[in-house]
Amino acid sequence: MKITIWFKLLVGIILIIALITFLSIVGINSINKLQSLSSDVFNESITTNKAQDLKVNFERLIMPPNDYLIHGDAAESHNFVELLGGIKKDINQYSELSAGHIEKLDRDELYNYVDDLEILGFQIFGLKDPVGNTQGAALMEKMDSTVEVIITKIDNINTSSARHLRNDISIAYNTYVKYTRIIIIVGIVIIFILLIGGFFYVREITKPLQHLKLAAQKISSGEPYDRPEVKTRDEIEDLANSFNQMIGVIEKTAVNREYFNHILNRMEDSLIITDVNNNIKIVNQATLDMLGYQEEEIIGKSVELIINDKGPKDVSVKIEDINNNKYKDQINNVYNTYYTKGKKPVPVIFSRSLMYDNDKNILGMIILAHHYSENGEEVRAELEEDDRIYRNIKTIGEIPLTRRELEIIKLIAEEFSNLEISEKLFISVRTVETHRRNIMQKLHINSVISLVHYAIQNNII
Repeated sequence: MKITIWFKLLVGIILIIALITFLSIVGINSINKLQSLSSDVFNESITTNKAQDLKVNFERLIMPPNDYLIHGDAAESHNFVELLGGIKKDINQYSELSAGHIEKLDRDELYNYVDDLEILGFQIFGLKDPVGNTQGAALMEKMDSTVEVIITKIDNINTSSARHLRNDISIAYNTYVKYTRIIIIVGIVIIFILLIGGFFYVREITKPLQHLKLAAQKISSGEPYDRPEVKTRDEIEDLANSFNQMIGVIEKTAVNREYFNHILNRMEDSLIITDVNNNIKIVNQATLDMLGYQEEEIIGKSVELIINDKGPKDVSVKIEDINNNKYKDQINNVYNTYYTKGKKPVPVIFSRSLMYDNDKNILGMIILAHHYSENGEEVRAELEEDDRIYRNIKTIGEIPLTRRELEIIKLIAEEFSNLEISEKLFISVRTVETHRRNIMQKLHINSVISLVHYAIQNNII
Protein backbone atom coordinates (compact mmCIF):
# COMPACT_ATOMS: atom_id res chain seq x y z
CA MET A 1 0.00 0.00 0.00
CA LYS A 2 1.34 3.40 -1.01
CA ILE A 3 1.39 5.99 1.76
CA THR A 4 2.02 9.52 0.54
CA ILE A 5 4.22 12.05 2.32
CA TRP A 6 1.13 14.25 2.74
CA PHE A 7 -0.70 11.42 4.53
CA LYS A 8 2.31 10.71 6.78
CA LEU A 9 2.53 14.38 7.74
CA LEU A 10 -1.23 14.47 8.34
CA VAL A 11 -1.05 11.45 10.67
CA GLY A 12 1.84 13.02 12.58
CA ILE A 13 0.04 16.34 12.91
CA ILE A 14 -3.18 14.63 14.10
CA LEU A 15 -1.21 12.62 16.68
CA ILE A 16 0.51 15.73 18.02
CA ILE A 17 -2.80 17.63 18.13
CA ALA A 18 -4.42 14.72 20.01
CA LEU A 19 -1.62 14.67 22.60
CA ILE A 20 -1.71 18.44 23.01
CA THR A 21 -5.52 18.31 23.36
CA PHE A 22 -5.21 15.61 26.01
CA LEU A 23 -2.57 17.67 27.79
CA SER A 24 -4.83 20.72 27.67
CA ILE A 25 -7.83 18.77 29.05
CA VAL A 26 -5.72 17.37 31.88
CA GLY A 27 -4.43 20.83 32.66
CA ILE A 28 -7.91 22.37 32.64
CA ASN A 29 -9.29 19.58 34.86
CA SER A 30 -6.46 19.98 37.32
CA ILE A 31 -6.98 23.75 37.44
CA ASN A 32 -10.73 23.36 37.97
CA LYS A 33 -10.29 20.79 40.71
CA LEU A 34 -7.62 22.80 42.47
CA GLN A 35 -9.78 25.89 42.16
CA SER A 36 -12.75 24.04 43.71
CA LEU A 37 -10.60 22.69 46.54
CA SER A 38 -9.09 26.11 47.14
CA SER A 39 -12.54 27.66 47.29
CA ASP A 40 -13.68 25.05 49.84
CA VAL A 41 -10.57 25.51 51.96
CA PHE A 42 -11.01 29.28 51.85
CA ASN A 43 -14.67 29.11 52.87
CA GLU A 44 -13.97 26.56 55.61
CA SER A 45 -11.17 28.66 57.02
CA ILE A 46 -13.42 31.77 57.11
CA THR A 47 -16.21 29.79 58.81
CA THR A 48 -13.75 28.39 61.35
CA ASN A 49 -12.34 31.85 62.07
CA LYS A 50 -15.83 33.29 62.51
CA ALA A 51 -16.74 30.47 64.93
CA GLN A 52 -13.55 31.26 66.84
CA ASP A 53 -14.60 34.93 66.99
CA LEU A 54 -18.00 33.86 68.38
CA LYS A 55 -16.24 31.85 71.07
CA VAL A 56 -14.19 34.86 72.14
CA ASN A 57 -17.24 37.13 72.17
CA PHE A 58 -19.23 34.66 74.29
CA GLU A 59 -16.33 34.52 76.74
CA ARG A 60 -16.28 38.33 76.90
CA LEU A 61 -20.08 38.50 77.32
CA ILE A 62 -19.95 37.21 80.92
CA MET A 63 -17.32 39.70 81.99
CA PRO A 64 -19.64 42.81 82.47
CA PRO A 65 -22.15 40.98 84.76
CA ASN A 66 -19.29 39.47 86.72
CA ASP A 67 -17.63 42.88 87.16
CA TYR A 68 -20.99 44.40 88.17
CA LEU A 69 -21.32 41.81 90.96
CA ILE A 70 -17.81 42.62 92.15
CA HIS A 71 -17.69 46.41 91.82
CA GLY A 72 -21.35 47.37 91.44
CA ASP A 73 -20.57 49.69 88.52
CA ALA A 74 -23.84 50.34 86.61
CA ALA A 75 -21.81 51.28 83.48
CA GLU A 76 -21.14 47.55 82.90
CA SER A 77 -24.77 47.24 81.80
CA HIS A 78 -23.98 49.38 78.75
CA ASN A 79 -20.95 47.20 77.85
CA PHE A 80 -23.12 44.09 78.18
CA VAL A 81 -25.68 45.49 75.69
CA GLU A 82 -22.92 46.33 73.15
CA LEU A 83 -21.44 42.83 73.42
CA LEU A 84 -24.90 41.29 72.91
CA GLY A 85 -25.37 43.36 69.73
CA GLY A 86 -21.94 42.30 68.42
CA ILE A 87 -22.66 38.62 69.07
CA LYS A 88 -26.02 38.77 67.27
CA LYS A 89 -24.35 40.44 64.29
CA ASP A 90 -21.60 37.78 64.23
CA ILE A 91 -24.21 35.01 64.38
CA ASN A 92 -25.99 36.44 61.31
CA GLN A 93 -22.71 36.64 59.38
CA TYR A 94 -21.69 33.17 60.54
CA SER A 95 -24.99 31.71 59.36
CA GLU A 96 -24.57 33.22 55.89
CA LEU A 97 -21.13 31.71 55.33
CA SER A 98 -20.59 28.68 53.03
CA ALA A 99 -19.08 26.03 55.24
CA GLY A 100 -17.98 23.58 52.53
CA HIS A 101 -17.54 20.13 54.06
CA ILE A 102 -17.38 21.19 57.75
CA GLU A 103 -20.23 21.35 60.30
CA LYS A 104 -21.72 24.59 61.51
CA LEU A 105 -23.50 25.63 64.68
CA ASP A 106 -27.23 26.00 64.26
CA ARG A 107 -28.30 29.66 64.03
CA ASP A 108 -31.49 29.21 66.05
CA GLU A 109 -29.63 27.28 68.71
CA LEU A 110 -27.12 30.10 69.03
CA TYR A 111 -29.90 32.67 69.31
CA ASN A 112 -31.52 30.59 72.06
CA TYR A 113 -28.25 30.63 74.00
CA VAL A 114 -27.95 34.38 73.45
CA ASP A 115 -31.53 34.92 74.67
CA ASP A 116 -30.81 32.91 77.81
CA LEU A 117 -27.64 34.86 78.50
CA GLU A 118 -29.45 38.16 77.86
CA ILE A 119 -32.19 37.29 80.42
CA LEU A 120 -29.66 36.18 83.02
CA GLY A 121 -27.53 39.26 82.46
CA PHE A 122 -30.38 41.73 82.80
CA GLN A 123 -31.52 39.92 85.98
CA ILE A 124 -28.04 40.45 87.42
CA PHE A 125 -28.03 44.13 86.39
CA GLY A 126 -31.52 44.45 87.97
CA LEU A 127 -30.12 43.74 91.48
CA LYS A 128 -29.99 46.90 93.58
CA ASP A 129 -27.24 45.65 95.86
CA PRO A 130 -25.08 43.44 93.63
CA VAL A 131 -21.88 43.20 95.65
CA GLY A 132 -21.88 39.95 97.66
CA ASN A 133 -25.44 39.18 96.52
CA THR A 134 -26.08 35.45 96.70
CA GLN A 135 -28.85 35.61 94.09
CA GLY A 136 -26.49 37.36 91.74
CA ALA A 137 -23.86 34.66 92.32
CA ALA A 138 -26.40 31.96 91.43
CA LEU A 139 -27.37 33.79 88.23
CA MET A 140 -23.69 34.20 87.36
CA GLU A 141 -23.14 30.45 87.71
CA LYS A 142 -25.97 29.82 85.23
CA MET A 143 -24.38 32.26 82.78
CA ASP A 144 -21.01 30.56 83.15
CA SER A 145 -22.60 27.14 82.56
CA THR A 146 -24.40 28.36 79.42
CA VAL A 147 -21.23 29.96 77.98
CA GLU A 148 -19.27 26.79 78.79
CA VAL A 149 -21.77 24.72 76.76
CA ILE A 150 -21.46 27.12 73.81
CA ILE A 151 -17.64 27.13 73.98
CA THR A 152 -17.58 23.32 74.10
CA LYS A 153 -19.78 23.11 70.99
CA ILE A 154 -17.60 25.63 69.18
CA ASP A 155 -14.40 23.79 70.14
CA ASN A 156 -15.81 20.49 68.91
CA ILE A 157 -16.83 22.02 65.60
CA ASN A 158 -13.46 23.78 65.23
CA THR A 159 -11.68 20.48 65.87
CA SER A 160 -13.76 18.81 63.16
CA SER A 161 -13.21 21.78 60.87
CA ALA A 162 -9.45 21.61 61.36
CA ARG A 163 -9.53 17.92 60.43
CA HIS A 164 -11.53 18.69 57.27
CA LEU A 165 -9.18 21.54 56.39
CA ARG A 166 -6.13 19.30 56.70
CA ASN A 167 -7.86 16.66 54.57
CA ASP A 168 -8.82 19.20 51.89
CA ILE A 169 -5.32 20.66 51.85
CA SER A 170 -3.89 17.14 51.49
CA ILE A 171 -6.31 16.41 48.64
CA ALA A 172 -5.36 19.68 46.95
CA TYR A 173 -1.66 18.89 47.27
CA ASN A 174 -2.10 15.34 45.97
CA THR A 175 -4.19 16.65 43.08
CA TYR A 176 -1.48 19.18 42.25
CA VAL A 177 1.22 16.50 42.33
CA LYS A 178 -0.88 14.04 40.31
CA TYR A 179 -1.77 16.41 37.51
CA THR A 180 1.70 17.93 37.47
CA ARG A 181 3.16 14.48 36.89
CA ILE A 182 0.59 13.76 34.17
CA ILE A 183 1.39 17.04 32.42
CA ILE A 184 5.14 16.41 32.67
CA ILE A 185 4.82 12.84 31.38
CA VAL A 186 2.58 13.85 28.48
CA GLY A 187 4.91 16.74 27.67
CA ILE A 188 7.90 14.38 27.65
CA VAL A 189 5.97 11.98 25.39
CA ILE A 190 5.20 14.82 22.97
CA ILE A 191 8.86 15.92 22.94
CA PHE A 192 9.98 12.29 22.47
CA ILE A 193 7.59 11.81 19.56
CA LEU A 194 8.67 15.07 17.96
CA LEU A 195 12.38 14.33 18.35
CA ILE A 196 12.51 10.60 17.65
CA GLY A 197 9.61 10.45 15.20
CA GLY A 198 10.78 13.60 13.45
CA PHE A 199 14.34 12.26 13.22
CA PHE A 200 13.30 8.97 11.62
CA TYR A 201 10.78 10.66 9.35
CA VAL A 202 13.27 13.27 8.15
CA ARG A 203 15.90 10.56 7.68
CA GLU A 204 13.40 8.51 5.68
CA ILE A 205 13.03 11.46 3.32
CA THR A 206 16.62 12.74 3.21
CA LYS A 207 18.39 9.36 2.93
CA PRO A 208 16.90 8.38 -0.46
CA LEU A 209 17.35 11.96 -1.64
CA GLN A 210 21.03 11.68 -0.71
CA HIS A 211 21.27 8.47 -2.78
CA LEU A 212 19.72 10.29 -5.73
CA LYS A 213 22.11 13.20 -5.25
CA LEU A 214 25.18 10.94 -5.25
CA ALA A 215 23.92 9.10 -8.32
CA ALA A 216 23.38 12.42 -10.13
CA GLN A 217 26.89 13.57 -9.18
CA LYS A 218 28.40 10.35 -10.50
CA ILE A 219 26.42 10.65 -13.73
CA SER A 220 27.57 14.25 -14.24
CA SER A 221 31.20 13.31 -13.56
CA GLY A 222 31.09 10.21 -15.75
CA GLU A 223 31.97 7.84 -12.89
CA PRO A 224 30.53 4.31 -12.63
CA TYR A 225 27.34 4.22 -10.59
CA ASP A 226 24.59 1.93 -9.40
CA ARG A 227 20.96 2.76 -9.83
CA PRO A 228 19.58 3.91 -6.46
CA GLU A 229 17.00 1.57 -4.95
CA VAL A 230 14.44 3.38 -2.80
CA LYS A 231 11.63 1.55 -0.98
CA THR A 232 9.69 4.29 0.82
CA ARG A 233 6.26 3.62 -0.74
CA ASP A 234 5.67 7.33 -1.30
CA GLU A 235 6.51 10.12 -3.75
CA ILE A 236 10.25 9.67 -3.06
CA GLU A 237 10.05 6.13 -4.44
CA ASP A 238 8.22 7.46 -7.51
CA LEU A 239 10.98 10.04 -7.95
CA ALA A 240 13.66 7.33 -7.68
CA ASN A 241 11.84 5.17 -10.24
CA SER A 242 11.62 8.10 -12.64
CA PHE A 243 15.28 8.82 -12.01
CA ASN A 244 16.22 5.21 -12.79
CA GLN A 245 14.15 5.37 -15.98
CA MET A 246 16.04 8.51 -16.95
CA ILE A 247 19.33 6.72 -16.30
CA GLY A 248 18.17 3.87 -18.55
CA VAL A 249 17.43 6.32 -21.34
CA ILE A 250 20.83 7.98 -20.85
CA GLU A 251 22.57 4.61 -20.99
CA LYS A 252 20.84 3.81 -24.29
CA THR A 253 21.27 7.18 -25.96
CA ALA A 254 24.57 8.60 -24.62
CA VAL A 255 28.23 7.65 -24.51
CA ASN A 256 29.88 7.90 -21.11
CA ARG A 257 33.16 9.71 -20.52
CA GLU A 258 35.18 6.51 -20.28
CA TYR A 259 34.02 5.40 -23.71
CA PHE A 260 34.51 8.89 -25.17
CA ASN A 261 38.08 9.03 -23.82
CA HIS A 262 38.68 5.58 -25.23
CA ILE A 263 37.73 6.83 -28.70
CA LEU A 264 39.94 9.91 -28.37
CA ASN A 265 42.94 7.92 -27.19
CA ARG A 266 42.58 5.46 -30.08
CA MET A 267 43.07 8.31 -32.54
CA GLU A 268 46.59 8.56 -33.96
CA ASP A 269 46.17 12.21 -34.94
CA SER A 270 46.00 15.24 -32.67
CA LEU A 271 42.54 16.36 -31.53
CA ILE A 272 41.90 19.60 -29.63
CA ILE A 273 38.45 20.89 -28.61
CA THR A 274 38.17 24.49 -27.42
CA ASP A 275 35.45 26.69 -25.98
CA VAL A 276 34.17 29.93 -27.51
CA ASN A 277 37.12 31.82 -25.98
CA ASN A 278 39.66 29.51 -27.65
CA ASN A 279 40.59 27.93 -24.32
CA ILE A 280 41.41 24.22 -24.53
CA LYS A 281 38.74 21.95 -23.04
CA ILE A 282 39.67 18.50 -24.35
CA VAL A 283 42.85 17.01 -25.82
CA ASN A 284 43.64 13.42 -26.74
CA GLN A 285 46.74 11.45 -25.85
CA ALA A 286 48.23 11.88 -29.35
CA THR A 287 48.32 15.67 -28.79
CA LEU A 288 50.02 15.29 -25.41
CA ASP A 289 52.59 12.85 -26.83
CA MET A 290 53.34 15.10 -29.79
CA LEU A 291 53.75 18.29 -27.73
CA GLY A 292 55.24 16.87 -24.50
CA TYR A 293 52.56 18.30 -22.19
CA GLN A 294 50.66 16.75 -19.32
CA GLU A 295 46.90 17.11 -19.54
CA GLU A 296 46.66 19.41 -16.49
CA GLU A 297 49.32 21.71 -18.03
CA ILE A 298 47.30 22.45 -21.14
CA ILE A 299 43.63 22.20 -20.17
CA GLY A 300 42.14 25.68 -19.71
CA LYS A 301 45.02 27.41 -21.54
CA SER A 302 44.57 29.33 -24.79
CA VAL A 303 45.06 27.35 -27.99
CA GLU A 304 47.59 30.04 -28.98
CA LEU A 305 49.96 28.25 -26.61
CA ILE A 306 50.56 25.60 -29.25
CA ILE A 307 49.49 27.16 -32.57
CA ASN A 308 52.13 29.24 -34.34
CA ASP A 309 50.68 32.57 -35.42
CA LYS A 310 53.96 34.00 -36.83
CA GLY A 311 54.83 31.46 -39.50
CA PRO A 312 54.91 31.89 -43.30
CA LYS A 313 51.66 33.14 -44.70
CA ASP A 314 51.32 30.24 -47.10
CA VAL A 315 51.40 27.58 -44.39
CA SER A 316 50.23 29.21 -41.13
CA VAL A 317 46.73 29.68 -39.72
CA LYS A 318 46.37 32.76 -37.54
CA ILE A 319 44.10 32.71 -34.51
CA GLU A 320 42.64 36.12 -35.30
CA ASP A 321 41.75 34.87 -38.78
CA ILE A 322 39.94 31.91 -37.23
CA ASN A 323 38.01 34.15 -34.84
CA ASN A 324 37.12 36.58 -37.62
CA ASN A 325 35.70 33.68 -39.66
CA LYS A 326 38.14 34.43 -42.46
CA TYR A 327 37.95 30.77 -43.36
CA LYS A 328 34.21 30.56 -42.75
CA ASP A 329 33.23 27.46 -40.73
CA GLN A 330 35.94 25.05 -41.83
CA ILE A 331 39.68 25.18 -42.41
CA ASN A 332 40.82 21.96 -44.01
CA ASN A 333 44.18 20.47 -44.94
CA VAL A 334 46.35 23.59 -44.59
CA TYR A 335 49.89 23.53 -43.36
CA ASN A 336 50.65 24.95 -39.94
CA THR A 337 53.16 24.65 -37.12
CA TYR A 338 52.53 23.50 -33.54
CA TYR A 339 54.90 24.36 -30.72
CA THR A 340 55.91 21.73 -28.15
CA LYS A 341 56.35 22.41 -24.46
CA GLY A 342 60.01 23.14 -25.18
CA LYS A 343 59.06 25.57 -28.00
CA LYS A 344 60.18 23.14 -30.67
CA PRO A 345 58.22 23.59 -33.92
CA VAL A 346 56.20 20.62 -35.15
CA PRO A 347 54.89 20.76 -38.75
CA VAL A 348 51.29 19.61 -39.02
CA ILE A 349 48.46 19.36 -41.52
CA PHE A 350 45.75 21.40 -39.85
CA SER A 351 41.94 21.10 -40.01
CA ARG A 352 39.41 23.06 -37.98
CA SER A 353 35.59 23.14 -37.68
CA LEU A 354 33.37 25.37 -35.56
CA MET A 355 30.76 23.93 -33.21
CA TYR A 356 27.29 25.53 -32.90
CA ASP A 357 24.36 25.18 -30.55
CA ASN A 358 20.72 24.91 -31.65
CA ASP A 359 20.52 28.71 -31.97
CA LYS A 360 23.58 28.84 -34.27
CA ASN A 361 25.76 30.37 -31.56
CA ILE A 362 29.41 29.33 -31.65
CA LEU A 363 30.31 26.95 -28.81
CA GLY A 364 33.95 26.41 -29.73
CA MET A 365 35.94 24.56 -32.32
CA ILE A 366 37.38 21.15 -33.11
CA ILE A 367 40.98 21.11 -34.34
CA LEU A 368 42.52 18.04 -36.00
CA ALA A 369 46.19 17.92 -36.91
CA HIS A 370 48.45 15.31 -38.54
CA HIS A 371 52.18 15.40 -37.96
CA TYR A 372 54.02 15.10 -41.29
CA SER A 373 57.69 14.82 -42.22
CA GLU A 374 59.61 17.67 -43.83
CA ASN A 375 62.17 15.33 -45.40
CA GLY A 376 60.56 15.14 -48.84
CA GLU A 377 58.29 17.17 -51.06
CA GLU A 378 56.53 13.97 -52.14
CA VAL A 379 54.40 13.90 -48.98
CA ARG A 380 53.33 17.51 -49.40
CA ALA A 381 52.60 17.08 -53.08
CA GLU A 382 50.62 13.93 -52.47
CA LEU A 383 48.55 15.64 -49.77
CA GLU A 384 47.95 18.71 -51.89
CA GLU A 385 46.91 16.61 -54.86
CA ASP A 386 44.88 13.87 -53.18
CA ASP A 387 43.71 15.62 -49.99
CA ARG A 388 42.67 12.29 -48.47
CA ILE A 389 43.41 12.79 -44.77
CA TYR A 390 40.76 15.35 -43.87
CA ARG A 391 37.76 16.53 -45.81
CA ASN A 392 35.36 19.37 -45.35
CA ILE A 393 32.96 17.89 -42.78
CA LYS A 394 29.59 19.66 -42.82
CA THR A 395 26.96 19.90 -40.08
CA ILE A 396 23.76 17.88 -39.81
CA GLY A 397 21.63 20.87 -40.74
CA GLU A 398 23.38 20.98 -44.11
CA ILE A 399 23.24 17.24 -44.85
CA PRO A 400 19.95 15.34 -45.37
CA LEU A 401 20.89 12.30 -43.26
CA THR A 402 18.12 9.87 -42.39
CA ARG A 403 17.39 8.60 -38.89
CA ARG A 404 18.75 5.16 -39.85
CA GLU A 405 21.98 6.74 -41.16
CA LEU A 406 22.41 8.62 -37.86
CA GLU A 407 21.98 5.33 -35.95
CA ILE A 408 24.61 3.67 -38.14
CA ILE A 409 27.04 6.62 -37.68
CA LYS A 410 26.72 6.23 -33.89
CA LEU A 411 27.35 2.48 -34.03
CA ILE A 412 30.34 2.89 -36.39
CA ALA A 413 31.82 5.48 -34.01
CA GLU A 414 31.35 2.95 -31.20
CA GLU A 415 33.54 0.48 -33.20
CA PHE A 416 30.82 -2.02 -34.13
CA SER A 417 31.43 -4.08 -37.25
CA ASN A 418 28.98 -4.27 -40.15
CA LEU A 419 27.80 -7.68 -38.93
CA GLU A 420 27.25 -6.40 -35.36
CA ILE A 421 25.39 -3.36 -36.69
CA SER A 422 23.13 -5.57 -38.82
CA GLU A 423 22.31 -7.73 -35.81
CA LYS A 424 21.53 -4.72 -33.61
CA LEU A 425 19.32 -3.03 -36.22
CA PHE A 426 17.83 -6.26 -37.59
CA ILE A 427 18.90 -5.51 -41.16
CA SER A 428 21.20 -7.31 -43.56
CA VAL A 429 24.94 -6.76 -43.78
CA ARG A 430 24.55 -5.61 -47.37
CA THR A 431 22.06 -2.94 -46.27
CA VAL A 432 24.55 -1.74 -43.65
CA GLU A 433 27.26 -1.50 -46.32
CA THR A 434 24.91 0.48 -48.56
CA HIS A 435 24.08 2.93 -45.75
CA ARG A 436 27.76 3.27 -44.90
CA ARG A 437 28.65 4.05 -48.50
CA ASN A 438 25.86 6.63 -48.75
CA ILE A 439 26.99 8.30 -45.54
CA MET A 440 30.56 8.62 -46.79
CA GLN A 441 29.32 10.12 -50.03
CA LYS A 442 27.00 12.62 -48.36
CA LEU A 443 29.69 13.78 -45.91
CA HIS A 444 32.52 13.70 -48.49
CA ILE A 445 34.71 11.62 -46.18
CA ASN A 446 36.48 8.32 -46.56
CA SER A 447 37.87 7.48 -43.09
CA VAL A 448 36.48 6.42 -39.73
CA ILE A 449 38.48 9.18 -38.02
CA SER A 450 36.70 11.82 -40.07
CA LEU A 451 33.41 10.09 -39.29
CA VAL A 452 34.19 10.29 -35.55
CA HIS A 453 35.08 13.94 -36.02
CA TYR A 454 31.69 14.52 -37.62
CA ALA A 455 29.86 12.58 -34.88
CA ILE A 456 31.55 14.58 -32.12
CA GLN A 457 30.88 17.90 -33.82
CA ASN A 458 27.18 17.11 -34.24
CA ASN A 459 26.63 15.58 -30.75
CA ILE A 460 25.85 12.13 -32.12
CA ILE A 461 28.17 10.59 -29.53
